[in-house]
Formats: sequence, C-alpha cells, structure tokens
Amino acid sequence: MVLRLTQVALLTFLCASLILFGIIVQSEHGWGSVTHFRLSHLFKVKAPFTPSPRATTVSTEKAGLAHYVWKQCGNPDAEMTSSAALKSSPFSHVLVNDKNKMLYCIVPKVACSNWRRVLLALSGKVNATNPTDINIHAVHHKYKSLLPLLRSFTRPESEHRLSNYYKFMFVRNPLERLLSAWRNKFQTNMSTSVSFRRYFVQVIVRQYRNDSQQLDKKSLDSVQIRFDEFLRFVVDQAEKGAVLNDHWERFHKLCHPCTVRYDFVGRYEHLEEDAMRVLKSVHADRMVRFPQRSAVYKHSRTTEVMREFYKDIPASLLKRVYRCYQEDFQLFNYSVPDFLKLENNKTMIST
Repeated sequence: MVLRLTQVALLTFLCASLILFGIIVQSEHGWGSVTHFRLSHLFKVKAPFTPSPRATTVSTEKAGLAHYVWKQCGNPDAEMTSSAALKSSPFSHVLVNDKNKMLYCIVPKVACSNWRRVLLALSGKVNATNPTDINIHAVHHKYKSLLPLLRSFTRPESEHRLSNYYKFMFVRNPLERLLSAWRNKFQTNMSTSVSFRRYFVQVIVRQYRNDSQQLDKKSLDSVQIRFDEFLRFVVDQAEKGAVLNDHWERFHKLCHPCTVRYDFVGRYEHLEEDAMRVLKSVHADRMVRFPQRSAVYKHSRTTEVMREFYKDIPASLLKRVYRCYQEDFQLFNYSVPDFLKLENNKTMIST
C-alpha cells in the first residue's frame, strides 16, 4: 500500500514538473516548436500542422512584392475568384505550362525570351533539357504554339488553372524598360524584326518630322528614330487612350495584377535570385537553370547608359512619361532614378 502511494506521489510530482517546465519555457520563449514537439511526444498531443513546401513558399512570397501589389490595388485578403478574374480580363499574355502547373505573364523587355526557353525546356515539348540550347528567336516563331495562352482554353479549363497553378510575372523599372525597348527596336545595330521597325519608323516620321514624305523600304531602314521622338510617340498614344505595343505597354495593362493575385512578382533587377525562387517553388530548380545574360549582347547594359540617354530629355516630356507609367511606378514600388533627382531631393518629373 505504501509502495503504491509512493508510486502515485512520484507520478504526480513528475507531471507537475513537466507542466512547470512547459510554463517556464513558454514564459521565456513563447510556445515554440521545440517545446510543443517534446510535450506532444510525451502526452501524444497532435503536432501542429506543417504546410507543404509549396504553400510555405507561396505564403512567404505573397508577403513580399506580390503581396504589396495586391494591397496597393486595394484588394482585401481574400483572393478574387478565378471566375470573376476571367470576366474582367482577357489574359492574352499569360502562358500555360501544364506539366509543371505554371502560369507566366509575358512582359516584353523583362527577360521574357529566356522565360519562354525555360518553360519550353520544362514542358518536354522540345528536344532540349537545357534552356540555352533552345534558339532564342525560335521561341517567338517556330516554338511559339507549344506554349498555349490561357485565353485559348475553355472557361472552366481557365478557371481551373487560375485557381490551381503557380502564377508569376516579372517587372522592371519603367524608364529602364522604355530605353531598352527603344535600343532594341530602333537602333540599327540591335537585333529586331525588320517589318516591326519599318512600320513604327514610318508612323513616327510621319507624325513628328516635317520631311514626312512617303519613304520606301530602303529609306526606312536608314532612318534613325531619336529617343525623344520615341518617348513623345509613346506618351501621345497613351494619352489618347490607345493600346500600346506590348514592348512598351504598362505592366498592369498586360498582366492585370489587380484582378488576379500572383503567387510571385519578380524584379529584373534581381533576376537571377528571383528566377531561382520561382523554379524552387515548382520544384524545378534541379531540372533547369535560368539562362545567364548571353555573350551575344555586345552592347552595354541599359542600366549603365540610362543617365546618358535621359539627361537631355526635356523635363516637360519626362513629366508626361512619368504620368503615363505612374501606376506601374506606384503599384510595383519603383522610385525615380537618382540621376533625375534635384538638389532639394525633388525630381525633374514631380507633378
């Protein structure tokens, strides 16, 4: 009898000690995972739910730029339904990779060619596992149909993909992207579609030059479009409410980030790091590597020459450019480059 009472007392003391230990740890550190783990094993308490790796990644990412964008749009925490998203946006720039359950919104001049190469390599629809083995021009022509657009699916199929696939997009400082578009499309030493260049050269020459006589194809190829002419053309079109060409259209017009909540919004300025985050999120980081800047690009990086090209642009035109892209600046948390700031910390394009 005495032995039994002793055993009961010992058990009571042990339980009390464990409870006291738990209280002490909780008071110093909060109910942390280590304490909960130990107690759950001793008392067979069900351990806390651990989210899947993808859920953890998405949650972390949405606390970053993607979450910031969603909040800037004035949206509540609850996501817009895929049905409502389809009603308000055509999603004509969203590529689908069914194999890896990815939706990528194409933003030209923000590494979109390389993202096409990556998605093609992952899809298994081309005879290449290394994205760099895929011809960068072929992704826009020969292989273009291998990555369908979201708009090509039926409504129920699109809703399913919007609700269940990993959605991502990449952005870039709007002023830098504009300069990149002009350099690529209008400087004769850059690679671009000849027909594309001829069309816009003729439009711009007619609109902004007195000697706007009819130009033949040979003459069009020799015409140099100045950067200020290009900027005037873009803002004039935007202020008229015209749909801009994809290469200089606003991000929010292309990808509708206030309609669909993206899992990740990456920056061109952190391209390598952010691309790896995307690939890890869909467990593809061991399958492919995002291509590095190719050696074929002989010219200086756009970031290195921005000051040179923007310094002679009239302040009045810069203000119009900023107003045109103001929503993108604010939505994606971009600031005006330092070289456009004055001594009093105001900017040349402040309104």
